[in-house]
Amino acid sequence: MHEIFVNGHKEINLSIMLLYLFEQNLLKPTKGYILGEKISWVDYNLFDLLDILIILSPGCLDAFPAVKAFYERVLARPGVQKRRQTDHFKNMPRMLIVHAVMVVFRISYHHRRLL
Repeated sequence: MHEIFVNGHKEINLSIMLLYLFEQNLLKPTKGYILGEKISWVDYNLFDLLDILIILSPGCLDAFPAVKAFYERVLARPGVQKRRQTDHFKNMPRMLIVHAVMVVFRISYHHRRLL
């Protein structure tokens, strides 16, 4: 058993493990995007997931510089900035998104406080 799964907080640490895997295997070697130097839908999907993780735990990317740089690179894109300025985005029910992620990753509300 890897030490990341210690103390019964497997659900929380799953996010950390995934960020570590992205950091070491997907983002660091390319210094661009997941599939290479051009952005793709895969990058936008990861960006959305990271955006939700940041809602759940601000600062969660601080220990993963390549993942954080990827997030900031996608965030800086004009189309992403434009979307974030729309009423639709601003009025999006954030807690519904957070709840959906918690269900997918099986994070209980008790564990959310630990993030």
